Amino acid sequence: MTEAPYYIALDGLDGSGKSSQLNLLVRALLANGIDCHHIREPGGTDVGAKLREIVLTGEHDKLDGIGEALLFSADRRQTMLKVTKPALDAGQWVVSDRSFLTTTVFQGYGRGLSLELLETLHRIAIEDVRPHVQIILDIPVEIGLSRKGVQIEAGLDEARFENMGVSFHQRVREGYHAEAAKDDHIVLVDADADLVTVHNRVVEALNGKLGISLTPLPREKVLI
Repeated sequence: MTEAPYYIALDGLDGSGKSSQLNLLVRALLANGIDCHHIREPGGTDVGAKLREIVLTGEHDKLDGIGEALLFSADRRQTMLKVTKPALDAGQWVVSDRSFLTTTVFQGYGRGLSLELLETLHRIAIEDVRPHVQIILDIPVEIGLSRKGVQIEAGLDEARFENMGVSFHQRVREGYHAEAAKDDHIVLVDADADLVTVHNRVVEALNGKLGISLTPLPREKVLI
């Protein structure tokens, strides 16, 4: 399967299953003969890993929304320059765990920052290197927070944004829906289902948006 290199981002509430679905998508791309590069935001570079620790750990009020947005933008700039753009230029697809949309909804809708201000930061940080498709894994807030809590208790994830409360995350979910309604590059995928079903929905969404014929992993490959 030969296609022009695409930049795909998976986004969504904490606990929406992004990491699992991203791993399955990368495996599906490789199985379809597509060379791809996996990144995450924040933390896609050595510099980004340090910024990730600053932003995602500690007390929920350690930074205000502007401080968060600036640090996320710095991380995003570094990832774009050092990883994303070089990979696309080399003909590799890029699959990202989160994108600038996270900052739009978390710091914009969630924290109340100006969406115009955040768009200016995005233009500075990533220029025109934006995902061709942004998949939003959509789940009810209560389910996401419950899943996230289990991950945190197991020591698998950071807790700072999870500690901001249900109303914050509800505003974030509403932000994802609002952004999807006005941007054709964004597609909502119902992620309140089993792993196989959601994987199939993600692949179906990509095929529809990009006009490709990516084959999802068979059930037995998903569940290994």
